[in-house]
Amino acid sequence: MRHEETVIWFGTGPMSALPASLAWWLWGLTALLGIALIVYSHQRTLVALAPSRRVLLTLLRTLFWLALMIFMAAPTRLERITTADSHEKRALAVLVDRSPSMGVPDQRKKTRLDDAAARWRSLEKDSLKIFPKIEYFRFSTTVSPERSLDASLAGESGPANTYLYQSLGEVLAKAPPGGWGAIVCLTDGFDTQSPPNETDFVNKAISANSSVYFLPARNLTVTRGTLGVREIDIPHNVVKKTSFTWRSVIQSFSDRARGVTVTLRKNGIVIAQEKLTLGPGSRTINWGTEVKADEIGRIPFEMTLEGDDGTKTVARATVLVTDNQSVRIFYYQGAMGWGYRFLAGILREDPKFRMTSAFHLAKKLSPEANGTSPEAPRSNFTDDELEKVDVVILDGVSSAQLTVMEQQTLEKFVRNGGSLLFMAADPGDNGGFAGTPLEKILPVSFYYTPPDQPLSKKTAQWRKTFSSISGRNGEDGGIPNERMRLTDAFPSKAGTASPEFVNYQLFRDRKPGAEVLAVHSKDNNPDTGKPAILMAAQQYGSGQSCVIGTDSLWHWKLSQPSQSGEVKIFWQDLLNWLVRTRRNAPVFDHPPIGAVQGIPVTIRIKGVNAESVPSLSVQGPDQKTKSCALKNAGAEGVWEAEWTPDQEGDWILIAQDEKGLRSEHLLSVDKQPATGEFNPLPPDEEKMRKLAEMTGGELIDNRIPLTWSRSNTRENEASVTEIRQPLWHRGWLLAACLCCYAAELLARRRWKML
Repeated sequence: MRHEETVIWFGTGPMSALPASLAWWLWGLTALLGIALIVYSHQRTLVALAPSRRVLLTLLRTLFWLALMIFMAAPTRLERITTADSHEKRALAVLVDRSPSMGVPDQRKKTRLDDAAARWRSLEKDSLKIFPKIEYFRFSTTVSPERSLDASLAGESGPANTYLYQSLGEVLAKAPPGGWGAIVCLTDGFDTQSPPNETDFVNKAISANSSVYFLPARNLTVTRGTLGVREIDIPHNVVKKTSFTWRSVIQSFSDRARGVTVTLRKNGIVIAQEKLTLGPGSRTINWGTEVKADEIGRIPFEMTLEGDDGTKTVARATVLVTDNQSVRIFYYQGAMGWGYRFLAGILREDPKFRMTSAFHLAKKLSPEANGTSPEAPRSNFTDDELEKVDVVILDGVSSAQLTVMEQQTLEKFVRNGGSLLFMAADPGDNGGFAGTPLEKILPVSFYYTPPDQPLSKKTAQWRKTFSSISGRNGEDGGIPNERMRLTDAFPSKAGTASPEFVNYQLFRDRKPGAEVLAVHSKDNNPDTGKPAILMAAQQYGSGQSCVIGTDSLWHWKLSQPSQSGEVKIFWQDLLNWLVRTRRNAPVFDHPPIGAVQGIPVTIRIKGVNAESVPSLSVQGPDQKTKSCALKNAGAEGVWEAEWTPDQEGDWILIAQDEKGLRSEHLLSVDKQPATGEFNPLPPDEEKMRKLAEMTGGELIDNRIPLTWSRSNTRENEASVTEIRQPLWHRGWLLAACLCCYAAELLARRRWKML
C-alpha cells in the first residue's frame, strides 16, 4: 500500500475542465482586472476622504475580492492510496464430471462430455489471461486432481453415481488461502446423492469466498432411434352422421431407412392402416385420413406406429360426437330471386334445421357508409344476433349492401366457430368484394378491374362467352344446360348426383389451404388454365366458410322429376358438413398428446366469449374429476392453466363455458422416468443458474463471465483510491471574507458615504 498527498487547484467549478496553465492564466488576469477596477473606483468619491481612509477602503475591498478569487481557485487536498489487487493471486478450479451419464452418445454420436469440453477449450485461453493458473479435477463419486483438461477427459468413466455437491464441497475444502478465484464445473447437473445437500454446498462456497460457475453439458436428449406422434389435429366436437379429417404429425429418427405401419383404431376397431417408408435421419411427415362420426358420445381413437426395427408407440385422442338436433340458419337475401323459397322448402322437411331470414332489397349503398346513411337498414350482423345462429347464408348480396363493420362482424363470427355460405351468382358485382374483410374469410379470391382500365383479353373473351350463354339460357326459360363436376373433397354420399346450373361467377383462384368441392365440367379459368371453380370451402379460425359460384340451384330442381330427392340430399349433406364442428364451445389450443407423471404441463383454452372465463376439469383414470384454475394468457379470449398429473394412464381434459357447451381432450400420461445416472431428461439449467447465483457466480455459455477481471496480464494490478478534501471550504475563510465586507460597509456609513 502506498499513500500520497498533494494539493490541486481548480479541482471544481467552471475552470476544472481547463488545462492548469490556461486556468492559472485566466485566474490571474481576472484577479488583476478586479484589483485595477477597485483602485480606480476609489480614486474619486462623492465625499472628500483623507488619503488614509481612501487606502483603508481600497484595502478592504481588495481583501474581499481576493477571498472570492480563492473560492474560485478551489484548492483541494488530494489523497491517493494505491493497493495491490490480490484477486489475481487466486487460481481457477475446473471440475470435470466423469460420471457415466456424461458419456452416453446421442444421435450424432456426440456425448455431453464432448459438448462441455469443446466449449471450455474455447474459453480456456482467455481464462489464463485472468487467473495465474488453472487446477483441474475430475469427479463422479470421488474427486481426484489432474494435470490438464486432456488428462481429466482421458480414461474410463467413474462409477455409476454422481456426487455433485459432495465433490464441490471437497474442492472448496482444498481452496488456497483466500479461496479460489472461481470454480467452474462442467456437468449435466444430475446428482445421485441421497438426499442432495444443496444448502450445505452453498454455505461452504460462501464461507470459502469462492464463487461457483456451472458450464452445462448439453446434447440431443434422444440417444436412440425414435418414433412418435408429435401432434394430432382433430375437431373436439363433431355432429353425428358427418365426417372429419384425422390429421397427425409423425416424427422419426433412425440411422437407416425403415418401414412404419400406421394403424388408426376407433373403439378398438381398425378403420385405417397404411405402411410408410421413412428415410434415414430425422423425418417429420403428415398423415391423415377421413373418419365418419356415426355414433353419439365420446369416441376413443388410438393411433399406433410400428417400425420394422421393433420401435412402437401409441397415441390416443377422443372426439365428442353429439346429435345436433338444431342447426340454426340465418338466410340473408340481397336480390330478388327464387332461392329463398326453394331452399326454405327443402330445409323444412328436416326438423334438424331452423331458419330465420332477412331481405335487403333497398337502394345500394357505399361500403364505407358503415350504417351511418339514413337509407341504411338496421344491421342484422351484430355479435349478439350472430351468437344465436350456427350458419349464415348470403344469397345474391352485393358489395354495397354490406358495410365494412358488418363484414368485420361476420369475420369474427366465422373465426370463433361459425359457418358462412356465400352464393355469388352475379358476375357483374361480386368483384366489389375484392380486398374486403369478407374476401378474407372466403376460400377464393375475386377479380377486380377498375372502371377506367380495360379488361384483359382473356377476361374480356370470357365475359363475351358468358353473355352468349346467359342470353341462350334466358330464351330457354332458365333451363339448366351446364353441370358441376364434384371433386373427392365434396362431403357427399355415394351416388350423389352432380348439380346442374344456368349461370356462374368466375373466381380468380382458390386460396392456399382451401378445398375445391366442385368445378365446371367444360370451362377453364382463362388466367390459370384450370377448370373454373364453382364451389370451394376452407377452415377459417375455428369455423368454416364455403362459396358457391352459381345461384341456389333452384333451376336444377325444375329439371328433375317431382319425386327426385337429389337436390334435397345435396343441400342437407352440404349444410351438415358445414356445421360438423360445433361453434361457441371453448376449444383446446394445440394441447399436448402425452405427458409425464409428476411433470407440470400447460393447457391453453380458447374461449369464444373473451369476457367469460371457461372452466377446466380433469378426469383421471380412477374416474375422479378435479378442477383446475385458469388465468388469462395475455391474449384476448385465451386462458391457460398449469397442471401436474399424479397418475399414470389416460386423462380426459374437459373445457366448458357458462352455457354448458364443452370440448374434451384425451391426454396419455406415462410413468416418470427413472431418476439417477441415466435420466433421459435434459439438464436442469435453471436450477444450475440459481445455485450459481447464490454463491456469486453464474451460468457459463459461450463467453467468460463479465464478473471476472478484464486484465490481460498475470501480474498483479494496483487499485488506486482517491480522497478529495476541499481546502477552500473552511469556516474561517468565509468569516474573514464577511468581516472585510462588513468592515467596509461600517466605514462607509461612518464616513457618510452611504
